[in-house]
Amino acid sequence: MDWIRENKTLAAIAGVFLTGAIGIGAILLMSHFSYGESLEKLSALTSKVATQERASIYPSQENVDTLAQKVSSYEEGVGKLGDVLLRLQPKTEDIKDTEFQAKLKEEIAAVRAKADQAKCTLPKDFAFGFDAYTRQVPAAAAAAELKDYFDSVNSIVAAVIDNGVVGIDTFERSELKIEKGEPAASEETTTRSESKAKSKSKPKAGGKQAKPAKEITKVVERRQVTMTLTTDQRPLQALMNILASPTKMPYFTVVRNLRVENEKQDGPLRNMPMTTASAEPATTTEPSDAAKPNGDGAATAPKVEVISAPKPLPPDAVAVIGGEKLKVYLEVDIVKFVAPAPESSE
Repeated sequence: MDWIRENKTLAAIAGVFLTGAIGIGAILLMSHFSYGESLEKLSALTSKVATQERASIYPSQENVDTLAQKVSSYEEGVGKLGDVLLRLQPKTEDIKDTEFQAKLKEEIAAVRAKADQAKCTLPKDFAFGFDAYTRQVPAAAAAAELKDYFDSVNSIVAAVIDNGVVGIDTFERSELKIEKGEPAASEETTTRSESKAKSKSKPKAGGKQAKPAKEITKVVERRQVTMTLTTDQRPLQALMNILASPTKMPYFTVVRNLRVENEKQDGPLRNMPMTTASAEPATTTEPSDAAKPNGDGAATAPKVEVISAPKPLPPDAVAVIGGEKLKVYLEVDIVKFVAPAPESSE
């Protein structure tokens, strides 16, 4: 005690070091216990994962019934949605091949007159992409599908012209399967259903018949229209709104690709030469003949001086932004919902 009293500073320093050593020891001891507990938990979890990985998957009957119920509910919901969509889209009406050709020619003449009135330029010999059928009638089996396709394309072209587009530079459409000689979507679905029914009726030789996987029926047919437009920003916005509106567009349309660029890619030069003209008024003064006697010896009245208006100067500024039009590349998908064929009861 006498040493501590005599060396208070040294004793205080030693006390601090001793307290710190005790604290560090306590922390190390607690960390060791925590590490051991975590290591035990990790070992138990690793063993559990290894056991689950080695175990074979065996679904219980309860899980199988729950999955079947969910799949059935999902299929029922998809079926209801398909029925609603089929009712919303315009119905495909039967038409003869000659009637379709006559309707096509009539609408071509009407759209050209409409474009002239709206000051919208069309490609030369514009025919909605159905050029081949202006010279020959389509197949009788394809007339109804072509008429439905043409009506949807005509609706898009009408929206383009009505909204003030300056011009349609190019216009193309995709061909239907029936035009290429391939079976239509409805016929393809029927064929698949028949082949599925045949595969069910054939027993598998040598044992238990395997349950065939359920095939997803194709219920959507995509038709595409590609065009290049020259327009301003406001008509383009109005056109996009119509294509996205189910109330303004009777057909299901989806903008697949849109590319917009300025008509003028390069701006004007900074030191563009400007022509100048004098703004001083041009004065035409005819000499006065007051002092000149006429043939009778009498003096004539002086002539009036004519002062013409000054010529306007050329513009001293050039519009850099806003004066050019837009070049728009547009791909529009026309979605056609096809009624699925009923499954065979065999």
